[in-house]
Amino acid sequence: MLRLEARPVPSQAMALASPVIALLLTAAVAALILIGIGKDPVSGLQVIFLEPLSNRRQISEVLLKATPLIVIAVGLAVCYRANVWNIGAEGQFLMGCVGGGGLALWLTTQGIVLPKVVGIPLVLVAGMLGGLLWAAVVALLRDRFNANEILVSLMLVYVAQQIINALVFGPWKDPKGFNMPQTALFHASLHLPPLLERTRLHIGFVISLVLAVLAMLFLFRTFRGFQLQVGGLAPAAARWCGVDFAVAVRRAGRHGRGDGSGRAHPAGHALPVHGAGIHRHHRLLRRAAAPAGHRGRWRVAVRHADRGGTGAVPPGPAERHGQRAAGALAADPAGL
Repeated sequence: MLRLEARPVPSQAMALASPVIALLLTAAVAALILIGIGKDPVSGLQVIFLEPLSNRRQISEVLLKATPLIVIAVGLAVCYRANVWNIGAEGQFLMGCVGGGGLALWLTTQGIVLPKVVGIPLVLVAGMLGGLLWAAVVALLRDRFNANEILVSLMLVYVAQQIINALVFGPWKDPKGFNMPQTALFHASLHLPPLLERTRLHIGFVISLVLAVLAMLFLFRTFRGFQLQVGGLAPAAARWCGVDFAVAVRRAGRHGRGDGSGRAHPAGHALPVHGAGIHRHHRLLRRAAAPAGHRGRWRVAVRHADRGGTGAVPPGPAERHGQRAAGALAADPAGL
């Protein structure tokens, strides 16, 4: 009788091969669906897998849309290493948009023009504080009342969505925006500098990669990172060694961005305000709060974390947004 047994040692070959196998299975299933609806599977798969990477502009769009997910995924990887299960990342993302976008909007409406070296860091810090405070609610409930962070963080996502809706339909609505649910454009001094000319990709992408490297060094090259992982994975053993699990949870919050932990990566929530996540329009839009399948996105973004730490995170968000862009591109050519 066949039965599954756990490997005594994780297979490095399967760690490298599993994403390729998953991609091939995805292509096979997509081809079957296209055949089933009477479409050419070859042209459909070409649009899905090759078109998003066919030229410089489309590659830049994939990287642009992946930027906030990379930052969020890095923080989530830290949380998961501490055994803190955050599935409400979108709520902190939105409240970071409120924090950074609120400050940017206030500076714009008040006519306060700051140098980029001052204005951009201020907005980034405001975005970080917005996500931090939203995560602190979940961290407090778990730390003091042992509330389930999965449920609390997920429910707070919908609260954050309604806060965004209330603001862009109410006091933050652009009076010259033809009654559209959006804020006024932020001043140009608050826009992140572009990374490539004639594209929308900006230095936020570089920031996200730097944060991934720093988080990996923290987790695997520092004593506090070791304490965080031990405190989360083996609380009893950690207490015997003098590490409190609650401390590990709070540290996961300081260095990660989990809703069940406490704090956020610097810039993790403010980068979207500058153009990485809110449709790159340099304003806050209602569509930022539209239901976006957050659980699936974050799972894709962090699924590489257990196969090499946070350094393996960046490919996940880029792959996710490449597939999403490909789905939209395939609609017209494939007649879908």
